[in-house]
Amino acid sequence: MSLSKNLEYLRKSKKMSQEDLAFKLGVSRQAVSKWESGAAYPETEKIIAICKLFDCSLDELMKDDIAELREDEKRRYTFNDLIEEVSSLLQKTVDIFNQMDRKTRFRFFFELVVACIVIFFVVKIPFNYIASLGYNVFFAIGGDTAQVLRAIWRFLVDITYVITSLLIFISVYEAKFLNIGNFSKKSTQTQIEGEKEEKEEGNKEEKIVRHDFGVFSFLGKVFVFCLKVFVAFLSLFILFYMLVAVAGLVIVISWMFEGVFLFSLVLFALSFILLSTIIIYVIYNFIVNRRSKWKKVFTFLLISFIGLGVSMGVGAIEMKEFTFTSSPRQDIVLDKKSETFEMTDSLIIENYGYEIVYIEDEKMQDMVRVEVAYYDGFEDVEIVQNGNSIFINSRQENFSIPKIYEMLIKDLKEKEIHVDYRYLSDLYVTVYTSKENIEKIQNNIEQLHHLIIE
Repeated sequence: MSLSKNLEYLRKSKKMSQEDLAFKLGVSRQAVSKWESGAAYPETEKIIAICKLFDCSLDELMKDDIAELREDEKRRYTFNDLIEEVSSLLQKTVDIFNQMDRKTRFRFFFELVVACIVIFFVVKIPFNYIASLGYNVFFAIGGDTAQVLRAIWRFLVDITYVITSLLIFISVYEAKFLNIGNFSKKSTQTQIEGEKEEKEEGNKEEKIVRHDFGVFSFLGKVFVFCLKVFVAFLSLFILFYMLVAVAGLVIVISWMFEGVFLFSLVLFALSFILLSTIIIYVIYNFIVNRRSKWKKVFTFLLISFIGLGVSMGVGAIEMKEFTFTSSPRQDIVLDKKSETFEMTDSLIIENYGYEIVYIEDEKMQDMVRVEVAYYDGFEDVEIVQNGNSIFINSRQENFSIPKIYEMLIKDLKEKEIHVDYRYLSDLYVTVYTSKENIEKIQNNIEQLHHLIIE
């Protein structure tokens, strides 16, 4: 491509007239017209100015076909193109295979199988190590959630391993067995080169060469469709966790107005949101067959990973200032409620998981007083009698999330984290009556348990 054609293409792509270009370069319109017709060449100073004006290099302007280069940049390379390239690769393999004799075919298959085994075995080693690192993390988490994450992690690692191994194998196969042509006769190589030249000529008019390899092309398209459906389903989980991270970021920022600043959590949430956004961007482009801007993708991925690493390091430093305890908070006071009932020989105090403490009080020969200590605001207690049974009903209808949140803020301010809040729903039952009555109540309870067991 000559300078004249490149200059004309660049000018028209910017929707500039010859007069506009001449004005920007400080020359006449006739000079620009001569440059584009090839009747004259611009001076070196003007050539440099043209390169700056149209954002191109000197080699591109003087030697390359800029129109073709710009079209290549705009061209979308999708997974459908990948399937078609695989079909083309298979067609080329069949053509070469038909030119081989029996001995050459045997050698071809032998070296192909050896290469496949070596590649898949060697690539498996680093992926096994990567999988074990993930297992160690999920083992530390524990619980059913870790089991689900471990299964997803195993699936992702295996898929990545298979894809990586296939790409390496195809690259080796194409370089070793097709392009070099170790197994084909000279005539075959000459034929392939001729076909390659013809395809290059055809590519000047059409950038994407379409191949149809029958059932293989169809199966490839079905596989891509199923993969897109799975990836779209997987993206829902990523979106959910991204929303959780956004909500967490809002909460952590609100803590700043209450005197609690945790830089590690802010940085972690921002990095996780950035990572999720990049993953969603790549998934979306994959589904709609759009080309991702991989340089920016890798740049933002690197930033997000660095942010996650820094947040973990800062978090470890911040956690040194905190102490963790499972003891109850001292500022939460137990409330008490008591009821007095008439003593009967068959009286029973129902026990639903809480411990009953009996205290002798000889003044209460005919009466029984039941006292329940609980945390008001978190439990609502009612002591009732139904026949010969005394029931202690507790309800969590008044369980206060704002109070739990207030307690957490206090913990963060005091840098003392109470990790166990289950005690807020505990009941402490005390029974006051005479020694004789205590023995009767305990015997009645024991007899009832025996009847239930039988």
